[in-house]
Amino acid sequence: MFSEERDITPAPNFAGKKSSGHSLLSALKDNLDNHFDSESSVIKCFLAPDLQNPKQTVLITLDFGTGILPDKIHKMYVDNYSTKNGENRWTANKKRRNLGRFGNGIKNVVGRIAGSVLTISKVESHPIFAVEYDPARCEILQDYKATVWEVVYGTENPMVETLRKYWLDYMVDDYGQVASHGTINIFRNLNSEVLTNLKSRLNYDASKFTLSYGASFGETFAQFLNEGDRLYVGTDFKNLQEVLPLSPVAGAIERFSKTFEFSNVVNSKFETVQMKCSIYEFPDGVQSYRPTTVSHAGVYIMRNGRLHLNKKDRPITTDLPDTAIEKLKSSGIAYKVNTSWDAFPSGHSRYAKIRVVVEMTSDLDEAFGVNNIKTEMSLTSVLDEVSAFIYTKTRAVDPFKGRMLSTPAQLFERYVNNHKKHVDQSLRNALSHIQDPEELVKVKKAISEFTRELGEQIG
Repeated sequence: MFSEERDITPAPNFAGKKSSGHSLLSALKDNLDNHFDSESSVIKCFLAPDLQNPKQTVLITLDFGTGILPDKIHKMYVDNYSTKNGENRWTANKKRRNLGRFGNGIKNVVGRIAGSVLTISKVESHPIFAVEYDPARCEILQDYKATVWEVVYGTENPMVETLRKYWLDYMVDDYGQVASHGTINIFRNLNSEVLTNLKSRLNYDASKFTLSYGASFGETFAQFLNEGDRLYVGTDFKNLQEVLPLSPVAGAIERFSKTFEFSNVVNSKFETVQMKCSIYEFPDGVQSYRPTTVSHAGVYIMRNGRLHLNKKDRPITTDLPDTAIEKLKSSGIAYKVNTSWDAFPSGHSRYAKIRVVVEMTSDLDEAFGVNNIKTEMSLTSVLDEVSAFIYTKTRAVDPFKGRMLSTPAQLFERYVNNHKKHVDQSLRNALSHIQDPEELVKVKKAISEFTRELGEQIG
């Protein structure tokens, strides 16, 4: 067999509809996530010439993992389908679980990054197979077919020879040996916006974190990199940079930490699922590759060992569910009519040095309201205890509360500072009505006592 057309009609009723909304960075991460799942210890992401049209540039991502079986290689492009369902939701080494929950990952990635993709894969002791996925063919023409090739030597078929050359040129290990297993994705027909960003940002530079995709990868996949996996990025295959792990709380001090337990049904079985929540504060003078500003303060969610952020590559911020708000009110917590019921007070600069880290597995996806592309999460009523913990402990760490105030009078003065002129004038007007000198002394003493008591209450 040189090639054949295989059916990729969307699978119904698996995990909901296909989702869009990826940023370029979140799409790149979702694609790399699949490579880390492959059990490969080396993953590469780089730009290269299109072997069919050398004037064009393609994005290549690859791993030296277990590969995809020939009879399943096309199924990765079936909407709402996943081979990782039922009991088979673990990676081979049991590091990560509940994978492929939505069955749309790679399809959403292609839609954001490229016009089409070639996937070439080999399982040990099997021939090399390849599949071409063209979203336009499926979505516009409603022709749900994917072309699959068996990549063998000596066919004289131009496409097969191109696929074989991709494998021979790039699927090479540290010792120059051609790999006997693994997977390579070739994203073709990149639009100008994607290509421009990749050319300028597909590097590793932690000192320019917001401009370096590699630095963001180092933060997102830090746990895997710390466990020995290696990731390389670049715009030239011969000069790739190694991505180093980064932690958003490196240098910060852990102020509070608590482990929560939940009863959950996992693969039709009741299990106790744990999640950990920790509150960190950066001391004065300690810097982070992520500036200690409001935009980088919030909740950093580690899901299955991988950091998940929003589409802007920022920490998650979320409102409290109504049930959590009522429980906080009934607990006696002080609040006002205009109290902002955010789990993390990200709108105030005084909390810029505080970061929250949540460690959970995808068994709690429903409790966290995780969307299909994992860039939106929320705190549902199942997590009321977690919500209360984040709400109360971040405010307890408030680094500016009472700072540089030595007396109640000074505290009161700061409290009314913006309106001090009006306060003083009102006080003089009120005292002008008292004619008796002895009575005036008593009133001034009472006002002084009032000032002191109010200062203590505010403090």
